[in-house]
Amino acid sequence: RDSSTSRGLGDVYKRQLLGKAMEATNRITPPTVLIISATDSGGCAGMQADLRVCASLRVFAVCAVTAVTAQNSLGVKEVLPMPGELVRQQIQCAVEQQKPQAVKIGLLPDVSVMRSVFETLSELGVSDIIFDPVMAATAGKLIEDDRQKWIDTLLGYLSNITLLTPNLPELEMLGRKSLEKPEEIDNAVKQLRRLYGAKGVLVKGGHGIAANKCVDKLFSAGRNDVLTLTSEEIHTCNLRGTGCSLSTAIACYMALGCGLEEAEEKAHKYLQKAILSGKRYCYDAGSGPVDHFVNL
Repeated sequence: RDSSTSRGLGDVYKRQLLGKAMEATNRITPPTVLIISATDSGGCAGMQADLRVCASLRVFAVCAVTAVTAQNSLGVKEVLPMPGELVRQQIQCAVEQQKPQAVKIGLLPDVSVMRSVFETLSELGVSDIIFDPVMAATAGKLIEDDRQKWIDTLLGYLSNITLLTPNLPELEMLGRKSLEKPEEIDNAVKQLRRLYGAKGVLVKGGHGIAANKCVDKLFSAGRNDVLTLTSEEIHTCNLRGTGCSLSTAIACYMALGCGLEEAEEKAHKYLQKAILSGKRYCYDAGSGPVDHFVNL
């Protein structure tokens, strides 16, 4: 036989084996989250943290890498954005493997990658998008494009996002103004809703103005009241990747069937436990991550 015939028979045999294996497998669809973020060679944030959160909460993760970074807690040495077309193909392959119930987006290093991500998600009909608008890491700069161009492009996609999760400095950059009072934070979120169609917005309180407390404020779509979650400040240097971890945990709980507010409440409690447990560890670079596996 010629080689093409042999390959054809081999493919048939593989399909038969796969068919038998699938018949013997329980037909339970796993809760799934699509992780779209960059790598962190220091292991504390980004894709590495995202996948640990998914594993900890027993959610299946498919993923697309937006950039490869050389970084650790001491600094960001290099950022290599992925080509937009490669990001598109990664998302397509991920969704083909298992369609997610929620999406977590982290670092989008340039406008090309951002456009590829949102256009592809729209084409595939994937919704429940949680976007953590990473503009800089604790260790340094991550966005390669002009920041204002990047922000202007993002504002055009806000209506596609289920939940935006900025910290206070990120909200200031999005709103182009300093925020020093609680009412100024509320007004900044209202402006994002009025001008750009933002839906849910979670303002993370790690950089907040409340003394000795961390206050998260959730502005849910279609509601005028604000869900406020307060926790005591935990003194530890192991706080790298907390923003990544919180937004990923929210996506996981949504994939598990929780509504937005319930998902935020559970994610908030999970992160607090992870921070408290993680403070017992010491890392060579000084600061490290939270204990993602605290609940196992």
